Amino acid sequence: MVENMLAEMEHSSSFSSCDKTAPAGVEAKVTRPKAQILAHYRRYDPRRRLDWRWHWAGQLFKCGEEPDPVFDDGWTRRAFDYQRLVDDHPAETLADTMPDIHAACQLSATEGIHRWELDARILARESPETIQSKTGMAATVIECYEAMFFNVNSRIDCASYIESKAIGWCPFDGRDVATFWNHFGYFYGPYFLDKVIDDFRATGKPDYTHLSVDRAWWKGRTRFQRTMDRSFALLMFSVSSLNLTALFRLQRVYRILIEGGETLTRHDDIEDLVDEAMGDLFSTMSEADADAGVEPKEEYVA
Repeated sequence: MVENMLAEMEHSSSFSSCDKTAPAGVEAKVTRPKAQILAHYRRYDPRRRLDWRWHWAGQLFKCGEEPDPVFDDGWTRRAFDYQRLVDDHPAETLADTMPDIHAACQLSATEGIHRWELDARILARESPETIQSKTGMAATVIECYEAMFFNVNSRIDCASYIESKAIGWCPFDGRDVATFWNHFGYFYGPYFLDKVIDDFRATGKPDYTHLSVDRAWWKGRTRFQRTMDRSFALLMFSVSSLNLTALFRLQRVYRILIEGGETLTRHDDIEDLVDEAMGDLFSTMSEADADAGVEPKEEYVA
C-alpha cells in the first residue's frame, strides 16, 4: 500500500502549495509532505537504483516538473539541468557548458576496461584523486559519475546492498570481467585490485575463461601470478563451504595490509604473506578434485 502511494505521488503532476518551512528567499511551490516523503523515499529506499538521482531527474523532465528546491539535492538539480539541454543543444555545447556531467554521462553509456576499472576502484573505496592518479580520469568527472550513475559511497559498508546492486549474485563464469573486478575491489581492496588489473592488461586476454580449462596457462608465470590465477579460478568456479573460511582469511590479510600502510605493501615479503593466505584455498581445491576422483594437478601446489 505504501509503495502504491509513493508511485502515485511520483507520477502526480500537482505539486502546488507552499512549503512554509522553506528558507527565506526560496520560492518552494511544492506540497511539503509529498516532496519530503518522496525525497526521503528515494534517498533511503533499501532497493534504490545506483543512478537514482539521474533517473528521478529524467522522470521530472518527462512529466514537465521541476526539481524541488528544498528537498532535491544539488546533484539531482544538476542532472535535471543537463537533461533539459540535451534535446536542443549539440554535444559540443553540452561539453562546454557542463563538461563534468557530459563526460560522466558519456562514460556511463559505454562499456569496456576503463568503465570496469572505474567502478571497481570506487568499490575499493579509493578517492577520486587517487583514481585520477591511476587512470588519468579527472577527479571531478569521477565524483560526478559516482553521484549520478554509480552512487555507492553512501552505502559502501552495506555489503548486501553492494552485492545485489553493484556486483551481482550470479556465479562467476570467467566472462564478466567487470563483475569480477568489482568483487575483488570491494572485498579485497586497492592493493589486490591493482594486481588484478595490471596482470589482466599484461596477459592480453579478453576475459578469465582460460583459467577454467587451460592448465598450461599457469606455467611460466611467477609464483605470485600463479597464486592469483588459482584464487581467480576458485572464486569463479569452486566457491563452496570448503573454501569460504579461506576466503575470509584472505580478507584478513588485506586488513593487515591496510593497517600496515604503504611500507608493508612495498615490502618484498608481501608475496609470501599473500601466498600463505591463499594456501588453504588451493588445498580445498585439491580436496574437491579428490572427491571427484581427479588426480590433483601440480599447479595446485604453491
